[in-house]
Parts: sequence; C-alpha cells; structure tokens
Amino acid sequence: MEDQGHIIPELQNQPELFSDAVPYLSAFRCLSTSRQMGFGIGYIPYSEICSYLNENQIESYYREDYIQWIQLIDSIYVELQSKKKT
Repeated sequence: MEDQGHIIPELQNQPELFSDAVPYLSAFRCLSTSRQMGFGIGYIPYSEICSYLNENQIESYYREDYIQWIQLIDSIYVELQSKKKT
C-alpha cells in the first residue's frame, strides 16, 4: 500500500535491522510457531530452540549467541503482546 501513496503508520520509524541480526530474527520467526498457548501467550520452549539449532546444524561456537538472542527477542515479543491485551 505504501507504494500506492498510502502511509502505513506501523511502518514509520522502523529501527534499522543490521545484517548480523538477520539469522537470529529468522530463527525467532521460525520458532515462534512453537510457543505454547493457553491462558496467554507463552515463551518459546528452550527444547525447541535446541532442536532448531540441531536441525540447522548451528555450530557449537554460535549456539549460545542464538539461544540468548532468541530468548531476548522472545521476551520482548511476549511483553508487547501481553500489553496489547490489557
């Protein structure tokens, strides 16, 4: 729609995504469907993150970075989603 002259407010003032962050964000997006749902939105289980890393043959050197970044992005996502419901 933006290409047709319509301004989409949610797309204004977006933070710049550095190329170094792309693999972590991609992993988060893929894993986001693994989260448990119930009375509210749940976090992505650690076991699912480990399975993703194994399946994608992420080297042990990078595993801790992936885990930390995915969990950080996930915590921010869950917090924002929780605020939307209140």
